[in-house]
Amino acid sequence: MSETRKFGMRWTFIMGLAVVTALAGRSSAAGQTPRPEGATSIAGKSPTEVAPYTDRVLWLDADHQFALFLPERVTATATVDDLPLKPYQRRALERIVGIFQNPESGYSCMKKSTPEPGAGDAMSIDQLISSAEVSFTGTVVRTVPGWSPWTSEVVTTAYIQVDELIHGGEVPGSPRSGDIIAIYYYGGTTVVENTQLCADPIKNFPIPLKGDRILLAGKPWQEDPSFFYDTARFPLVDDEIRPEPRADLVKDSLPRPLKEVVQEVRAETRERRH
Repeated sequence: MSETRKFGMRWTFIMGLAVVTALAGRSSAAGQTPRPEGATSIAGKSPTEVAPYTDRVLWLDADHQFALFLPERVTATATVDDLPLKPYQRRALERIVGIFQNPESGYSCMKKSTPEPGAGDAMSIDQLISSAEVSFTGTVVRTVPGWSPWTSEVVTTAYIQVDELIHGGEVPGSPRSGDIIAIYYYGGTTVVENTQLCADPIKNFPIPLKGDRILLAGKPWQEDPSFFYDTARFPLVDDEIRPEPRADLVKDSLPRPLKEVVQEVRAETRERRH
């Protein structure tokens, strides 16, 4: 699953992976499934209490054997041998650390090409949002640098507080208003065994800043519905939907008012149910 082709796109999996955690104990929206058993709530905690929570390891499996994301807090204080990695992931990290430790390698930062255009089957913005399993708006509250064992890359995780669930409340694991989801962005800097690793952000995919608002469409990870992947994200500025970095993803002329698009999405959803 290193690539995905939904929404008429083809790009690396890491760009769209997300994880959702409970921030606020608000009542669920009508028709929304209960939060999965075992979900962790950090309702009512101060920003200083939330920060350690967003510095935690994100796990690929329910047994917590293999990591999906290792924050710098973990990689900077443990040896590669001690990290929760599969053998091939450990070898990949050791190789990267060795390259950065060698002053004669001439290696500065890891780089990645811009995602390739999709297959030309662009949708309207409302079709894309309603065809995704889950769609919602949110605000970036924190970014955390670290290492992705999944793709052997330096990434930055942007934690986003859900403002409004637009579509998919009936999907198991769908987030509620006030929950926090975390999305990977390629790029950033992190430390592993006293060695600084770095990666340049992909062109047109800058790492967001605290306070940035995003419209996100994706689906829960089957093995753990708190993970979201296969995502498309659109910047929100003054309640207008701005173009997604992949210009061929939608056929609409953007920006468009968020309220207008949400009304169309919900109207389409009601028609399908009848």
